[in-house]
Amino acid sequence: MLVGEAGTSVTRFARRGFIERIKNHDFMQILKAVEQRIHEVDSRYHPVRGDPLARAEGSVQYAAFLKGVAFYLRSGKRPAGLSGDEFRLLRPLVASLVRHRQLRAEALDVFDR
Repeated sequence: MLVGEAGTSVTRFARRGFIERIKNHDFMQILKAVEQRIHEVDSRYHPVRGDPLARAEGSVQYAAFLKGVAFYLRSGKRPAGLSGDEFRLLRPLVASLVRHRQLRAEALDVFDR
């Protein structure tokens, strides 16, 4: 297994790759994509009875990351479960939403602290 950014697997559970794929969509499409990916990961790679290789590659941590992204999108508040590096991965997503006028520019302030 290769390890990528923020301790992620560079295979199917790459956090940055997922954010890059969805960042240019509108807010509702992004939220829907995140929720679909959560469902997919939770159902296919269940933390207890799921694929042991997927668990070793970080499926449980990836699902937690996705749930943090969904929480942030719904509430606008930083999720306690995301590390600083993981949270900073959301900056391009938020910047895109600001450019598309779906979030206020102040939403980027939290990333500049």
